[in-house]
Amino acid sequence: MLSFHGADNLESVLPYFESAAASPDWGTREYAQMFFRKLIRRHPDEVREYLVRLAKSEDANVRRFVGETLRPVQENRWFYQVPEYPLSIIREMFKESSSYPRASVGNNLSDLARRCPETVYDVVRELVDSGDKNSHWIA
Repeated sequence: MLSFHGADNLESVLPYFESAAASPDWGTREYAQMFFRKLIRRHPDEVREYLVRLAKSEDANVRRFVGETLRPVQENRWFYQVPEYPLSIIREMFKESSSYPRASVGNNLSDLARRCPETVYDVVRELVDSGDKNSHWIA
């Protein structure tokens, strides 16, 4: 319901998605990220700033939500044509200290590498060259 209502009323549903992203219930978090992808597709510019803010959350579940919503699955296949869109957001998580969201960032890059290998190779080089142990793990 929220993803359909949010198609025309984005600001009114964002707090509910953020709450679901922070939920202790894994299923709630999974459904939230799955349905949030519909809003990314409909409102990419507005949602980008929101996701950048969430990528800086103190809650590892919320940061994981960001990584998972940006995977180039069915609703997000357009990311293959514009890989800088998800990369501009997950760059905020390149030094991620928690393994749960860090794995999501790595999975995201792995997904993108299937169709954008040169772009991801450059990102991996950036991660390794950073000298950060968490960035190196993602690479």
